[in-house]
Amino acid sequence: MARHDSVKKHLEGAYRQSRDDDRALAELARRQHGVVSRRQLEGMGFGRTAIRARLHSGRLHRLHPGVYAVGHRLIPKEGWLMAAVLASGPRFAPFLRRHRLPMPRFNEPITLGTKRYRVDCHWPGTHQIVELDGWEGHSSRSAFRDDRERDRRLRVAGYSVTRLTWNQLEDEPTQIAADLRALLEKN
Repeated sequence: MARHDSVKKHLEGAYRQSRDDDRALAELARRQHGVVSRRQLEGMGFGRTAIRARLHSGRLHRLHPGVYAVGHRLIPKEGWLMAAVLASGPRFAPFLRRHRLPMPRFNEPITLGTKRYRVDCHWPGTHQIVELDGWEGHSSRSAFRDDRERDRRLRVAGYSVTRLTWNQLEDEPTQIAADLRALLEKN
C-alpha cells in the first residue's frame, strides 16, 4: 500500500507541475498572439520530450522551424507576424554578432498614444527600429497598408524605421552592416 501511495503522489505531483507549466505557456502565448518559440519553451524548462509530447497531443502546432502556435492553428494576423519575427530573430542575432553590432531588443512593444506596436528590433536608448520583412507576413494588401501606416506613425514619433529582407542580409551583408552601424551612431 505504501508503494501505491508513493507512486500516486509522484504522478499527482508530475500532473500538477505539467498543469502549472501549461498555464505559464498559455500566458506567454496570450502575450504573443498565440505563438511561442522553441527557445522560449526551453527557457521555461520544457525539454525535447515535453515539446514533442505537446506537438503529438495537439497542444503545440508547428508554424515555422522552432516556432509553434499554442492550442490551435487559428491565430490572428498578428500571430503570424509574431511567428515570423520569432523565426527570424535567431537568424538576425548571429548577423549582428558577426558584424560586431549591438544587440537590439526583439519584439519590443512601443506605445504611441493609445496604439501599441510590436517592432521586430529596437535598440534601447535610440530611436532606431529594424523590421525584418519576409513575404509570408507582408504579402497581402492589408499587411502592406498596415506596415506603411505603422512606419508613418513611428516616424512622426521620432523613430527611424529601416526595413530589411533576408535576401538583402545574405546578398549585401557588408553594406547592410555598415548602414546599420551608421544609423546606430546617429543617436
